[in-house]
Formats: sequence, C-alpha cells, structure tokens
Amino acid sequence: MSNLMSTKLDSTNYMIWKLQISAILDAYSVIEHLDGSIPQPMQFLTSDAGVQSVNPTFLAWKKKDKAILTLLYSTLTSPVLAMVIGLSTSQEVWNTLEERFTSTARANVLNLKLELQSIRKGNESMNTYLQRIKITRDRLSAVGVLIDNEELLHIILKGLPKEYAPFASAIRTRDGILSLERLSVLLQTEEQSMKEESDPLLNSALAMFVSNTNKPNTGNFGNPSYGSPSYGNSSFNRGRGRNSFQRGRGGRSPTFNSNFTLPNTSFQQQTHQQSSPQGKSERPTCQICWKQGHYAIDCYHKMDFAYQGKNPTTKLAAMASASNIQHTQSAESWLTDSGASDHIIANANNLSPQVLYQGPEQVSVGNGQNLPIQNIGKMHQLPFPISNKNAISPFELVHADLWGPAPVVSTNAFRYYLVLVDDFTKFTWVYLLKHKSDTLTSFSQFRAMVETQFSLPIKALRSDCGGEFTSNQFNQFCASKGIIHQLSCPHTPQQNGVAERKHRHLVQCALALISQSNLPMSYWSYAISTATHLINRLPTPNLRP
Repeated sequence: MSNLMSTKLDSTNYMIWKLQISAILDAYSVIEHLDGSIPQPMQFLTSDAGVQSVNPTFLAWKKKDKAILTLLYSTLTSPVLAMVIGLSTSQEVWNTLEERFTSTARANVLNLKLELQSIRKGNESMNTYLQRIKITRDRLSAVGVLIDNEELLHIILKGLPKEYAPFASAIRTRDGILSLERLSVLLQTEEQSMKEESDPLLNSALAMFVSNTNKPNTGNFGNPSYGSPSYGNSSFNRGRGRNSFQRGRGGRSPTFNSNFTLPNTSFQQQTHQQSSPQGKSERPTCQICWKQGHYAIDCYHKMDFAYQGKNPTTKLAAMASASNIQHTQSAESWLTDSGASDHIIANANNLSPQVLYQGPEQVSVGNGQNLPIQNIGKMHQLPFPISNKNAISPFELVHADLWGPAPVVSTNAFRYYLVLVDDFTKFTWVYLLKHKSDTLTSFSQFRAMVETQFSLPIKALRSDCGGEFTSNQFNQFCASKGIIHQLSCPHTPQQNGVAERKHRHLVQCALALISQSNLPMSYWSYAISTATHLINRLPTPNLRP
C-alpha cells in the first residue's frame, strides 16, 4: 500500500500526509484499528481449569498491527521516524504524530499566526506565494484555529508587492466576498499581464510613434539620401503592400513630395532612433496607473474609481490626451485631435495669440460642475454649501459609517466599529465588529433597541457607498422596515460629514485615553467605548431647552 503514497511526512506537510494515509487505510478497512474503534484483545485466555493459552484473536490483531505499523514507517522521513522510536503499536505511533504536529499549545498557535501574517510574495511566483499561505492556514486548521475567507483574503493582499496596489484596491472594494479559488485565478492572470507589460519586445508601433527624442533630423530612417521626410502619395497609402511603412499596391519605394512637411521629430526619424542600438527606448506612460506601455484611454483602471482615489476627475482628465504631457509633450510634438470644440492646455506658449478670456462662459468638467475661466494655471474644487436641513425629531435621520480595519487587532479580537449618530440629538452609538459583514446584524440590533426603548421608528439612514451598506441584504432590510436609505455620492465624504467628523472626535479621545493610561494600542476597543460614553455626556447646544 505504501506505493499509493505520493508524499512522505515531514515537519511541514502533516495535513497532506494524514489526508492520503487516512484514505488508504479507510479503503482497506483498517482505519478502525488506529482510532480505537477496535480495542486490543487480551494476549492470553484462561480456561475453566486455570490453563493459559495464547488468544488467536490477539495473534490476528497483532499481525494486522504490524502490517499497519510497517505502512506508517514507510511513509515517514528520517527526522520524523526518529520521533517514534521505541513505540510498539501502530496506534501509539499514530497518536504521537498527531499530538506532535497538532499541538494546541499557545506558543505554537501564536507562532503559526505570526508566520501567516508575515508571509510576503517577494520575487517568488504567485503560485508559490499562495501555496505558502495555504500550507500555513492548513497547519492552523490542524490545531483548531480557523481562518475565515475574508481574513485570509486580507492577508494575501497585504503580502503583495506595491506593483499590485491597484489590483488589491479593486478587490477590497468589491461587493461580497471573493472565493479563494477565484482570487487565485485573478492573481495569476494579473501576474501574467504584468510580465507581458514589462516585456520590451511587446512595444507597439503606437508606443514608438509617441516617443520624442529631440535629436537632429538625419532623414528618412537615418539615410540622408531621402532628404527631409514628408507625407507623400506612396509612403502611407492604404492598399495591399507588404512593407509596414508603405502600403501602396505596388510596394513602391518611399518617395516624398512637399505637400505637407513633418517636424524634425517625425515618425520615420523616431522609428530609426527606436531601432538604433544607441537610441534610448521610450514608452508611453499612463496618467492613471503610471505604468508604461499604454495610454490612459486604454487603462483598465479608468472606471475603477476606488483606485483613482479621492480626486477621480484628475485621473479621468488624462483620458482626453493620448500621451503624457509631462514626459512626451514639447513644442515640436504632435498633439492628438480629440474632436472637442475647446481645449485646455498646460503651457500657454502653445496658444497663438495669447489673449485673456473675458467672456461669461464656463467650462464643464466630468463631475457635472461648471468652472469659471480665470486664466490661471491652478484649479480648486468648489466648496460644498453648508447644509440647512436639520431633523426636527429624534431618529428622523441617523448618520452611519464604518471605521476600520484597525492597524492593531484589539485584545477582544475586534477590527472595526460602526458609529451611528442621531441627527437631532447628536447622541452617538458605537458597535464593535470583528468583520465588516457584521454591520447588518449590528444595525438590526440598534433598530430593535430604538423601537423598544424610545418607541420611535428610524425614518432615514444616511451612509456612504461602502459594500457593507449597499449589499442586497442591507437594502432588503431597510426596505422591509420602511427606512429610507440615503447614500452619499462616490468619493464625496462631505455628504456624510456628521459621521466622518464623529470618527475623528472618537479616535482623538480614544488615543488620549490610551496615552494617559499607558495602555498598549490593542486596548483601543475599550478606549473607543469609553470615549463614546464621555462624549454623550458632555454639554452640547442641542440639549438646550
């Protein structure tokens, strides 16, 4: 049976070894011999006359035990085999190995947790990185410590290099929990895509076209006999020619006329410089992810607002240009015609004549705002108007927001907290959470408390667009209870300012309490609860009669 085992037991693969050996022993109906279901029979039998004889059942049991013991020995490596020297039965060997590799001692569990948290991808392949995490997770499972999928996903994303930051941000902002198998496929696909982007042989003709080396003109492809390059009838004709730079029907040699002359940094000259061993290879740089090899209009992050940060309009504006202004645009560069009736440029020297605009028209930007033309090179976001809508009764409007994950897990295993603020009284409730998915449970408990203690319904709830507030279960709960759920616009925390400001107040008070009491940061959950209790009892203008 030992030939059925593909793995020998060492210090790192106990779970895999146990899975294989258990399946083999179960298939041959001898697993009961190890787990104690079949007890060891007596070695001798005593007759009524007081004569002892060897028990035949014991002999059969001992023969089977020796066979199983031989199988176990054949699947152990030398270091592990040394651990079971001196044990006489297969059950003793089995129990010793299980106790050795599934020790639930606190030190062992802590070491495994620290090992899992410290795993980093580094320069190894994605498959190797994920396999290391899975092995450590299996070792924790063997000692009875279960790691849920959401926490394991966070550990995997935390161990990725900074090049995977856009990917990690997109995964964290997804609605719902992604399965580990699906995440593994996405990570390996992302790894392959990054390898292809970093391959210099994959440069496209478009990448060569936008590179600008600003070198003196040497003629077409460096051959002075062609003279100054210009558009002709044969070099860019569309037909069936095989030459990649002349597509005329007859494949004629490049002859040029003087109908339209290119600047010195022409396509032909740049192509020569790109192919020349001495020329410096330049590739287009995306203004959204700042990776080379593609433009902003082709970037797959262009609709990922979570990746683009709090000022997505700045990133989206880059799609109006096909090249990076800072790196590739100069006085002699070609500019892409976007088809727009008006343009905004970064260098006023490109305008001729340069006259200040005095008209009343405004510029419409991507978020729908109209900005006045002030003839300056700096643009500011318009201020948000002060809200004049105040609740006139308790729980007419409740502000909610989720804080976390905390940089340090609390002593009672909390990583988040949910803050709920009544707009009328500004009274605050805080619910400590272990997972973001506990938000719905905590809010349902808060609603039940309000209806029982105050006999008032919650009429409206205002929150941001976090996945914990936009899930189908949360929306169905609000709809079933008649609660109007108001969502702030994406990347506009000002519209949920009451809850956002309350976060700052709570965290500042909690940090002051921790500092004053000389406690470690792992006690932040107690500090947040204490800060909430104190803030609710401080004088406030809302309590004036």
